[in-house]
Formats: sequence, structure tokens, C-alpha cells
Amino acid sequence: LAGSLAGRHGDNSEISSDILAPLADLIGLPLTVHLLPDLASGVATGDVVQSRLFNKFRRADGLRWVRHADEGGIRVICLKGLATAHLYYDEADLRTMSDADLLVSAADRDRLVAHFQAAGLEFHPAEARSPWGHISDASMLPLTDSEGASNVDLHTQPDAWPLHLGLSTAEVFAAARSMDTGAGTIWVPSTTHMLLLCATHAARDLLGPSTAKSIIDAALLLQ
Repeated sequence: LAGSLAGRHGDNSEISSDILAPLADLIGLPLTVHLLPDLASGVATGDVVQSRLFNKFRRADGLRWVRHADEGGIRVICLKGLATAHLYYDEADLRTMSDADLLVSAADRDRLVAHFQAAGLEFHPAEARSPWGHISDASMLPLTDSEGASNVDLHTQPDAWPLHLGLSTAEVFAAARSMDTGAGTIWVPSTTHMLLLCATHAARDLLGPSTAKSIIDAALLLQ
């Protein structure tokens, strides 16, 4: 799969078509079909188009809130999919997007929250991922609009404890680089920091199925 994604379309003949549905649940239908075109003949074109459009909508909405932060004089760093989609994918909309992960400094956090709330975003109870509910020392509860169309995840640390002991928010900001997305300029972590974050995101969730996106992001980065 990593070889296919990196452009080395090798022999995937031993991969069973049974993997399509579960793989699509993990990394999205567009990327699955892109990786395994020979096994995707039975997939409805309309389903792929709809899924790509949803990725595009989420990505464009995330970029909108990045621009809104910039208009308020607040710099943010794009994390996870909002960064990797533009950095490592030939077609950004292949990357599954569920929300916009933005890193903000502690000094700007409250001002950014107020800026977003004034524009219509409000905190929304997160879906519990454990019996203890939402617990995070790195990010806040999701910010969403009244219709649930926008979903912004503000981070005050690059990732959960203990990563900040070795990689601080200040260090990520200092090494960040800018890039043009075609819909505005964004700031993204350095290559080294991006690889480290891919690894910690996967390790935090014990390298389980939900980490597939981070693992593919890392494979593309290394390629």
C-alpha cells in the first residue's frame, strides 16, 4: 500500500477485495480506490465523488478558519490532515478529513477562542473515546458551528503528555514553515516535527486501526 501511494504501483494481486470496505472505513474511500484501483471496479463512482467532495469541504472549511485566525492577527500551525493533505498528497482531497487541527500558543489561546466564538463557533461535547470521557492535556473540546458543518480542534501542545516534555509548542512555532495551498498560505510543522507527530499520534492510540491515516502520512513523508 505504501509503495502504491508513493507512486510505485507494484503487484497488489495478493490483496483480497475483502479489504476494500474495512480499509475505506480507516483511510477513506477515495484513497482506498486510489491505492487499489484493480480491486475497486465494483465501487460506485458516485460514492467516491461524494467522499472526495466531503474531504474537500472539510479541508476548505479548515482553511477558512485558518484565514480567520490570521485576520485576527493570530498565528496558528496546521496539524495532522490539514497539513499533510497539502504537504504529501498529489491530490489533497484524497486525504480523509474529519476536523481542522490547529496549534495555537498559550498566550494567544483565549484571544483565538473569543475570536472564533464571535464568528459563530461554540464548544461542543466531544464523543467519548474512553469510559472517562474526553480527557486531554493537549487540546480543547471541539469548536463547532450551530449546524455542525465546521469542526475545529484547538491544540495548545503538539500532542498529549509526555510529548511536550521533549517538543514544546514554542519549538514547533520556531521551526514551522509556510506553504501556499491555493486557497491561502498556511503554516505547517517542520519535516522532523511532522514525522515525530505522526509517530506520537499513532503510538498514543496504541498503533490501532484508527492510526492508519497517521501511518500513511508518515510513509509518504519518508518517501
